[in-house]
Amino acid sequence: MDQGLTLEQRRERLAAARVALAGLGDWLWQAGGGAVGGVGGLAELLGEVDALGAACDAARVAVVGEAIERGEPGSGPQALSVVSWVRRHAPSTRAGGARAVVEVAAAFAKAANAPVRA
Repeated sequence: MDQGLTLEQRRERLAAARVALAGLGDWLWQAGGGAVGGVGGLAELLGEVDALGAACDAARVAVVGEAIERGEPGSGPQALSVVSWVRRHAPSTRAGGARAVVEVAAAFAKAANAPVRA
């Protein structure tokens, strides 16, 4: 769902999301509880955080796909394999996951997978 935002506006919102998540644990006492959680509860909050995480995963794949298409990882004086490039620029993938991101990005680049990508 494109909201007509520029890349700069999207980057500002990414920064705002990071700020909102920093120290979230200190404020969880304000969330309701219970088995279901209800509106404003921990269950709903977890769903929101999970949806944000899934959106981040999809965005990571999209950025890597664009980098592959442009040939960025293998160019320049510090050329790297695509997996090494991902590890360098996405530190959360250093302990694992970089190869999976690259494989999904490469799979989405195939015309046969265009309906899945959309």
